[in-house]
Amino acid sequence: MKILSIIFTVLYCILSLPANAQELEKECDFKFDSITGIEHCINVDVPPSQIKPEGKIFRILAKTVKLNGVGKKMGLSGVKVLISYFINEQGEVVFPSYFRGEEFIENPDEVLQIFNDSKWKPAVCNQEKVMVWQIYQLQLCF
Repeated sequence: MKILSIIFTVLYCILSLPANAQELEKECDFKFDSITGIEHCINVDVPPSQIKPEGKIFRILAKTVKLNGVGKKMGLSGVKVLISYFINEQGEVVFPSYFRGEEFIENPDEVLQIFNDSKWKPAVCNQEKVMVWQIYQLQLCF
């Protein structure tokens, strides 16, 4: 009797599983950015990754960023700079811009050019390359 109940339990569990569980695709949600007019994916299977070795942007930024002293005059010990950019389906950076902290950098255009020159493997959702929005956080200390 116990064996029969175990068999029915196992059979019930097998039959209750969805038949197409392996074929279910994740839904790619897209969001429209009203400032730039760009539609981008907000949940991806594979996030974008930098083609050059990880940390390459950080090393270039460390050598390039020049502080203008405004934050120090304000009595701040450090500032947080946020740079917003999109990575398109070809792995190119599109529309880099400052989200916060541009006023503390002496050479803001050179910093954005670093992002423009960077190359990425694009994000993937359901085996398709998609555009995504990224934010790079840079903590600067005086």
